Amino acid sequence: MYPPKTAGPEHARPVPHDQLNHVNLAGHVPGRGSMAAFITYVKALEGLDKTKNGEEYQLIVNRLQELKPPLRAVGLFDVMDIRSPEVAAIMGV
Repeated sequence: MYPPKTAGPEHARPVPHDQLNHVNLAGHVPGRGSMAAFITYVKALEGLDKTKNGEEYQLIVNRLQELKPPLRAVGLFDVMDIRSPEVAAIMGV
């Protein structure tokens, strides 16, 4: 059912995560925790009242915007939809 392990160009095998130093995608080098940071910040926004916590809100928005280029480079927004209209607007998707 599955192709043999010797199939594919030059018997390619995935590089173990701990041996991968970085990947350059369209001039951006996404950090290992880019997606985890994105999810953490999105969840932090969910329960945050921006009228009472304006500085914290703006800090999170700034962090999300910093993550936009590497997340776009890995194609996150091509394969996933952002459910929150607020986050979608922040990320420009």
